Amino acid sequence: MKKIWVPLIIVIFYLSICFIIYKQYYISISDKIEVGAIVTLVFITGNYAYQTHKTVKEAEKRRKADYWERRINKFYKPFFDKLNTIRREINIETLSGDRTKEILKDIEDFYWERRYMISIDTFKEVNELHTKLFIASVDIAQLDNNEAKELLKDFRIAESKVRTIIVNEWKGIEASIRKIYGY
Repeated sequence: MKKIWVPLIIVIFYLSICFIIYKQYYISISDKIEVGAIVTLVFITGNYAYQTHKTVKEAEKRRKADYWERRINKFYKPFFDKLNTIRREINIETLSGDRTKEILKDIEDFYWERRYMISIDTFKEVNELHTKLFIASVDIAQLDNNEAKELLKDFRIAESKVRTIIVNEWKGIEASIRKIYGY
């Protein structure tokens, strides 16, 4: 119903004007022609307005899809790669090393710079992941092996939770883009 209301209003308006014109039989021929020309111009202008409205809506959809694509390319894909790096490189032996601190700083800089690209819930989860990694990397030297393993286990759980959230948001964005483009 939403798509036909504008043309329907235009047609009703045009028919109303035509009816009024032809109902008034005492108007001279030249006046009838003039009024007919005006009504025709109103119809044409209405059609142009409708076409412009459609064009603006399409441009708005494209702009939204472009923004979502930028979010995927500038946040989700690189962050997913960073999660893979974390999963590959963080373990008991390297948790207190310089590489861990480098990864920690890289993640923090990355998600703070791009926090506007993700939902608040995702930001909170990423921040929790970062905090667990930070706690694990700072405290690992003072802990025995079982406590270190427990910290690492907590970190792995948080990392998997963030990974799931990121993947689900990524898939949702891709589905929205497909819907806009019609495939």
